[in-house]
Amino acid sequence: MSGFGYTSTPGPPIGEIEHEVSERVAWHEAAHAVVGYMAGWPIKSVSILPPERVEFSTLPAEARDPHLRMVVALAGGAGEDARVSWFFDEPTESVADYVERAFNFCGGNCDGCRAALAAWQIVGVTSPSEAAENQWRAAETEVRRICSQPHVRQAVAELVGVLMASPRIDGAKAESIITTHVKFGELAGKEENA
Repeated sequence: MSGFGYTSTPGPPIGEIEHEVSERVAWHEAAHAVVGYMAGWPIKSVSILPPERVEFSTLPAEARDPHLRMVVALAGGAGEDARVSWFFDEPTESVADYVERAFNFCGGNCDGCRAALAAWQIVGVTSPSEAAENQWRAAETEVRRICSQPHVRQAVAELVGVLMASPRIDGAKAESIITTHVKFGELAGKEENA
């Protein structure tokens, strides 16, 4: 025993933390999965339990168009908005902050940071920040249009239903649900069997 009365042996576990599944998170991750699939990115897994995410199979960097990376990154928020059939704009200050942080390499791996990095990749670092913000807004408009289409919304909704019952699913299961509504690669112009 140390001078403070503590030992190096941990006590028995009190219990496991139960993570509640969130329908909002399910819509967010399902939208990433559906739009990513439409971009031509094979899905490896989808989880709405921490860490909530969609894992896509590894593709070479050049295969991931920066505009499509922005659209997929912003799809989660649009999916949440599609749930209530009301789309919200990201506040101007927030977009400017993401763009500035990405320019200074101070961002993280969140959706906004990834979208901002892709925006800079499109316009180039010598461009004014307004150009990157305009790219963000264009992608935001496009992803809203995509997520408001009935067949896309149906694909997201069906995937949400499965995720609420099984919070972690593999890519094959996710793709089997999604493919009944949308085509693989249709956003990138590389549909299967085309």
